[in-house]
Amino acid sequence: MADDKLKACEEALERLIVGETVNVDANSYDEITFGLIEREAGTVSKGYIKQDRDKFKAIVDRLKDHKATVASQPAKKGKSVLQRQNEKLQQQKEKDAELIKELTYKLHIMMADNLKLVERGRELEKENRDLKSGKVIPVQMGSRH
Repeated sequence: MADDKLKACEEALERLIVGETVNVDANSYDEITFGLIEREAGTVSKGYIKQDRDKFKAIVDRLKDHKATVASQPAKKGKSVLQRQNEKLQQQKEKDAELIKELTYKLHIMMADNLKLVERGRELEKENRDLKSGKVIPVQMGSRH
């Protein structure tokens, strides 16, 4: 079983290096760490990989080699996690602003309709009072609506 966990960690490291992750969002990290390897492996608990143990030497060495390779390459023109999150937030902010604008417009229409209904209610109340007081009200033919 211990060999299964070790193999799972080795496979997880390779998936992280090539960017074909299974358990971790490939866009959610900038640097591969032991904790990230453990999460990607999925079958091991936090702190499973110990750098100072011979059992994990292959993983530790492979990760060091990968980090050295990444460090020697020119800076990639890709966006950092923070930049991607900022862009997502900005897009959501724009969507929210549009939604607020649309809902405000609908609210104004609804309020205008309500004002018309209040005015019509007042007219009907006045007609009702006039009828109760005995005033003659001209009969209108057809609907007013």
